[in-house]
Amino acid sequence: MLNTYFFKILPYNSSLLKGMPGSVFELVQATKSSLLKSTKNKFIDDEISKLPTGDGSSVTVKRGAALRFRDTGKCDHTGEFTIFGQLF
Repeated sequence: MLNTYFFKILPYNSSLLKGMPGSVFELVQATKSSLLKSTKNKFIDDEISKLPTGDGSSVTVKRGAALRFRDTGKCDHTGEFTIFGQLF
């Protein structure tokens, strides 16, 4: 339902309205994190349902190493130290 209203007000969204309390611009900015959420979730659910099932695999994650790396404050450009990088 939110998506339906979003598409109706989209033509009236203008950055010229920025800073005007109650304007369409302010409304869109306040709710944009949830806009189109149902569409994104449907797309993600469809893609997940297309994945093959029945197979299994395992991944070893070095949580301690990831924690120590996090404490260094560095950026993991190669994706080999963070938990996300290890899983990816």
